[in-house]
Amino acid sequence: MKLARAISISVLLLRLLVVSSSTVLSQSALATCESRKNQLSKLIYASRHEKPTKRLHGYTRFLRMTGDDPEGCVTTNITREIRKAEQELISVVIHGVPSHPDRILHCNEIDNDTAACRGPELDDALLANEDSLLSKTNTLSTEGDVSILVALDSGMKIADVFAGDLQALQNGKQPTRIATENGRFPTHALRQWSRPVLIVTLSSDDPLHLRKCVWFFEPLL
Repeated sequence: MKLARAISISVLLLRLLVVSSSTVLSQSALATCESRKNQLSKLIYASRHEKPTKRLHGYTRFLRMTGDDPEGCVTTNITREIRKAEQELISVVIHGVPSHPDRILHCNEIDNDTAACRGPELDDALLANEDSLLSKTNTLSTEGDVSILVALDSGMKIADVFAGDLQALQNGKQPTRIATENGRFPTHALRQWSRPVLIVTLSSDDPLHLRKCVWFFEPLL
């Protein structure tokens, strides 16, 4: 009987020790999470008037220092700020009119044939915003060149260029790879589709590795 009681007490003490240790670990993780959130808030505030390239490098440096973020303390917020900076650093120019990407995805891998983005973000890049389409002017209505511009000091480089028809791509058809020369190609490469979509993939040495940038164009009648 005494032996059974001793065993029961030992088991109870062990359980209390495990619960206590888990509580300490949870409190430590919570404190680390709050600290990272505060650091990010200060960084965003301090860099609000800086040029986009400087903001981008500051945010990616913070992301690299943060490392794994299993609790999701800062990942969503920092990638949102990175995307805002990238929007200002990436554009296509047609007839002298610049246009920033409608969508930017961060990818660990990009399929060489389908341009599908694999990584922590859901690849919903082909879900066009109809209001955005209606607000655009038809820059593809006449002949000219499309120039893909990426800020030289951003650390991002053009990896590949694809295009296709919006509905066909949404139905699973593979995009067409577009040949470019120094980031330029003729507009007629896009005018073959009634609802052109341009996809530009970018590579970088920062923790986000790859970008998938998408532009939607007004339907060609």
